[in-house]
Amino acid sequence: MQLLRKTGLPAGPETQAAIKTALLTASHNSATPEKRAEAIQFLSFKNPAEYSDKLKKLVVPNEPRQVQIAALKTLSAIPDETVCVLLLERWASLTRDVRESAIGFFISDPRRITLLLDGLEQGKIDQASLGWPRSVSLMAHQNETIRNRARQLLTQKESQRQVVIQSYKPVMTLPGNPQAGKRVFEQQCSICHQVGGAGGVAFGPDLGTIRNRRPESIMGDILDPNFSIADGYDLWQIELSSGESAQGLISSETPSALTLSNYGGQKRVIARKDIKSLKTLGMSSMPVGLEASIDKQQMADLLAFIKGAK
Repeated sequence: MQLLRKTGLPAGPETQAAIKTALLTASHNSATPEKRAEAIQFLSFKNPAEYSDKLKKLVVPNEPRQVQIAALKTLSAIPDETVCVLLLERWASLTRDVRESAIGFFISDPRRITLLLDGLEQGKIDQASLGWPRSVSLMAHQNETIRNRARQLLTQKESQRQVVIQSYKPVMTLPGNPQAGKRVFEQQCSICHQVGGAGGVAFGPDLGTIRNRRPESIMGDILDPNFSIADGYDLWQIELSSGESAQGLISSETPSALTLSNYGGQKRVIARKDIKSLKTLGMSSMPVGLEASIDKQQMADLLAFIKGAK
């Protein structure tokens, strides 16, 4: 495979016939996603720029993620920014697994990293999609221009809700009652969260997984949920061919369908063939404004409960 990637496919009628077959298989919905992905990978051994228009048509929500990722990987073999320009155009419609692969294509080359940083600066790509290890890698990049720009972008702490957060700073000095905090959890949080796999609905992140974080960090996420959206918990909107729309978290994917999860444990399976468009709304499914329901003492109690969770 590595040798083929370096030398390319030999010229001749047999190669042309194989390419024709690969193109047909790649776009044929009756073939399995695995077979289609193999066919798409085969195209990377020839000049993939010749097939870029066909490959771009495969990076759409109604295609299985294996097919989308394979198409992006083959496009990334074109020695320019073709794949990155496409990713920036379609980022809002890419699901989590596709985005995870996509970030890897961005960071493979300094020119592509520049486009990634452009996307972050313009708000087209959310910082949470990078993940902490990649963020650190960019902030320590050997290229000084990239390193300095990444540090500037990835360490910004801006939020329209800073006034609310500042007003809750006194919570850090209040004694918290874990038992009272459990009641706050049951009243305000259990419709979307569990603690240690119990006591609520497994819709948002399990609060038992964040107990080792600093109290002020946890409180910041409660008061400003859109500032730092946990990976995989952003809100999506799907427009169906029927004209109907649906919103929720994408909790699972198969080659033929997506599962949307919503408050209270509601789930809905949507066939990919019925999807007209898919985009992330760039916001958390957790509502803003919980300070209207949780006063400062209740916040101190809730934090004590979360910090003591097992």
